Amino acid sequence: MALTRMKALGANRRFLSLLSAETVSMLGDSLFDLAISWVIYAHTHSFLLSVLALVAEYLAPTFASLVGGIVVNTLNERNTLVIVNLLGFISVGECPIFRGN
Repeated sequence: MALTRMKALGANRRFLSLLSAETVSMLGDSLFDLAISWVIYAHTHSFLLSVLALVAEYLAPTFASLVGGIVVNTLNERNTLVIVNLLGFISVGECPIFRGN
């Protein structure tokens, strides 16, 4: 029974597309983690700061999702999307790379 389901999934084009996209995404995330730790180590020569950057990368979404669930339940979906897009716009606008400094 399970083998026939596996064969059906293997023949399903959408599932294979989703599986390959998820695999590429996970590979990209791993390369990003490696690059971040490498750049931080290259500038600071500190393993501790490299590890702390990776810990902060994984803890920030965890804590944000805890608070984000409360915010989304309090506000409606439209207002939440508007607020998040405005915050994203402000954060990109504050980045010195995009201001030309």
